[in-house]
Amino acid sequence: MCDFPNVENNDLELELLSDFCDNWDRRIEFLPDLLRQGHADESLILCCCYIEAIGKWLCKSESSDRETFAKALIRYGRNEIFSRVNPVRLLSELQSIASVGDDSDALKQVTAKLSHAFATLQDRFYSEKEIRSICNSVLEEREFLILEGSLWMGSLAGSAHGITGCEGIHEGVMRIGGFNEVVMDCRLFYPALKYIFESARRLIVSGKLRIW
Repeated sequence: MCDFPNVENNDLELELLSDFCDNWDRRIEFLPDLLRQGHADESLILCCCYIEAIGKWLCKSESSDRETFAKALIRYGRNEIFSRVNPVRLLSELQSIASVGDDSDALKQVTAKLSHAFATLQDRFYSEKEIRSICNSVLEEREFLILEGSLWMGSLAGSAHGITGCEGIHEGVMRIGGFNEVVMDCRLFYPALKYIFESARRLIVSGKLRIW
């Protein structure tokens, strides 16, 4: 989880932060209206852009926009579906990383073991618990530690990041490929956005999260 410093705010700053949060609240509350007005594409794209933006406050240490987006959904979105992992996607991501870089031998060993372990799995999204159980059964402890920080790459949240770039959206819906396609729209992401924002707001007004 993210580690937030304790920060004291004076009354003026607290007022500014409260106004800042109220402004974001209004933006978020507008999305259902936008969807009802027939702007399905726009509501979906904005919703996901907001998740990425707010996720940057909460997950400052993450290395990329995609990672920020995925981990914000997984950690704060309160919907298990976002943490579900597609073994085919996860293995492909790990193999891609292992093919470059100077320190890839350990990761190549991990991908070799996972390739065998995942061979009987379908091209669909499994619960994180199921994937962790399979990985634990074939990996040594040090190898599992290498894998653990990369599970998000094969997650539904990680796969959905392209929405923020308007990729693959048709009539406000994006379909994530694989066995039994997952249909993603604003109605799936909107509750998660609300939870993510409320987590950020609590930390901001308590002085535990700096946004400027």
